[in-house]
Amino acid sequence: SDAGFKVAIAGPKRTITDRRTTALMVPAIAFLDRLDVWKQLRDKAAPLVSMQIIDGTTRLVRAQPVKFHANEIGESAFGWNIPNEIMMVALESHLARRGRVRHFPASVEQFETGEPGAVGAPFEGIVGWRQRDGEPIRHDLVLDRLEVKFLVEER
Repeated sequence: SDAGFKVAIAGPKRTITDRRTTALMVPAIAFLDRLDVWKQLRDKAAPLVSMQIIDGTTRLVRAQPVKFHANEIGESAFGWNIPNEIMMVALESHLARRGRVRHFPASVEQFETGEPGAVGAPFEGIVGWRQRDGEPIRHDLVLDRLEVKFLVEER
């Protein structure tokens, strides 16, 4: 939205508390910092200062575990582990303050390509989507990631 695009998010509002966590690596933290959201999350996040790779195969001869430390690459952490609920509240608060993001509360039923009535998979020339309870919504660009659909409308 900072580039002048109207942005919309389609999907039901959260109704349950998410007790899971997400490990975010340095590039994701930099993105949250640019959004001015990271400062709200930093004290609630646990730094990932070491990473261990373990051979999980059942072979007779297995590789020995290898442990890496972030300070070996000049970083204080590889990333941070953040509770999803805390991160979602911070991101929703950010979007509410910005005021430039529309929320469509229904689930997406199908994506539509540029040809009338044609339906396609994500990233195959999609220019719109249809909610389960509504008319088709047309856009210049639609980005799909799992169950949350992010879209960019015309400027």
